[in-house]
Amino acid sequence: MKVSVIMPVYNGEKFLETTVKTILDQSLDDLELILVNDGSKDGSAKMCDEFAQMDPRVRVIHQKNQGICGARNTGLNAARGEYIAFADQDDDCLPGWLSDNYEVAKEYDADLVKSGRIAETIDENGNLLKKDVRELQKKFYDREELKKAYFELRDKNVFSPVWDGLFRREVIQKHQIHFRTEFKQGEEDTAFCLEFLACVNRFATNTGVYFKHYERYATSTSSVFNIESLNGLVRSAVIEEKVLEKMGIDRKSDKALLSSAKHHLIPVLVQLYHRNCNWNMKQRTGYIRKLHDVPAFQYGMSRELFKRIWAQDRKKAVILHEFVKGHDRTVTMIARFYKTLLERKLRATVRKYE
Repeated sequence: MKVSVIMPVYNGEKFLETTVKTILDQSLDDLELILVNDGSKDGSAKMCDEFAQMDPRVRVIHQKNQGICGARNTGLNAARGEYIAFADQDDDCLPGWLSDNYEVAKEYDADLVKSGRIAETIDENGNLLKKDVRELQKKFYDREELKKAYFELRDKNVFSPVWDGLFRREVIQKHQIHFRTEFKQGEEDTAFCLEFLACVNRFATNTGVYFKHYERYATSTSSVFNIESLNGLVRSAVIEEKVLEKMGIDRKSDKALLSSAKHHLIPVLVQLYHRNCNWNMKQRTGYIRKLHDVPAFQYGMSRELFKRIWAQDRKKAVILHEFVKGHDRTVTMIARFYKTLLERKLRATVRKYE
């Protein structure tokens, strides 16, 4: 079997039929769709069974609720395909998603293939809040080339979601890679991708946009604040530090520090001013202070390094400098300002698509 598509299902009856159809209508016929019903309380379980009755390529697993990580792990344990693909219950899998990317995987004997995608953030009323289209060039990377291009690809969020890739199942099994259930409020995709990437010898990207992912704000982890949303970002930073070490990439370089600021430090700071965060200044500053004890956030920065980073990105340079100096209250105030800038940018993006 060429590809196993793993889809966790939880109370998804509103979108499930449409998404399943976009998968079963793919031109690649040699596939299995594994629907993991994760304790749904609506009509999703019945719908899953009906899909299996109509199409022998559909397999259904019913289990008590374990969350998206637990559901995906169940799917991984059951998968039989040469490659693994992931989809959420409300995604749109565009034509050629499996066939074109499988063709690239075979052409380069790739352990991992990533391709273009559309990501849309939708509010509770169905209005578009944000649209991000990412396109990639068709290219092959051996391990050394991947190391050199790591931060360029990371900056394009190539290593963040799992639903834009084909993962060789043999690599997952050999290295016992799984979704970490300690991630409760996001970052589970990033952790999985990075740990998989550390074991990759052959990587390819493919041109074309094949996947449309929706983040529905009313039900997504982005709409919720609790300590786990912050801790998930910190855990992700710790995992990436280990991955960089395993791959032999210098985490003290200009590119590494800017990447860490973008993907770890700044997201933590922005979360501290989440609209549902009721922490006071003391609590926010206290959390930032604790980050200094986490090796992944211990940035060594000489004057020369600061100048180089300043020349590339002044905003991130200031945040990194103040954080390294231990000016935690200042960093907290910068975080509030940065959050305001992001909200303005978001409003501008909304107007663009109106």
